[in-house]
Amino acid sequence: MSKKAETPLPPSLSRVCRDFQAWREKKRPGSRIPEGLWARAVKAAVEHGLARTSQALRLDYYTLKARVEKAQGSLRRAGTGQGVFQEVLAPIFSPSAECLLEVEGPGGVRRRVHIKGGSFPHICALAQAFLEGGKAPCSK
Repeated sequence: MSKKAETPLPPSLSRVCRDFQAWREKKRPGSRIPEGLWARAVKAAVEHGLARTSQALRLDYYTLKARVEKAQGSLRRAGTGQGVFQEVLAPIFSPSAECLLEVEGPGGVRRRVHIKGGSFPHICALAQAFLEGGKAPCSK
């Protein structure tokens, strides 16, 4: 049976891995992982994925997942506009084009805009303004 070739770690994940290894070499038995290292592990998991990060850092997948979810939840509750966006495919515009924009912001506030005719150059800015609670951009 051939062993699967391991791909090298990205530099940012490799640095966090080295820091975890250094901490493990110096730690006293029974000591907990410092919050600073956990924060770096969470950031790495968001960037590189939970499975890859938990394996590289030798952390429990579910513990890391819970910390990532907690960090992402606190961002949403803080109202930073860090909601989840769905990909919107650009339609082929015609003189009778229509667009329906539905946005749910932090706290469950929903807004719906139905636009008929013309083009929609500011649709992303409009959605962002709704999420941030600001004024919507206008075009002439």
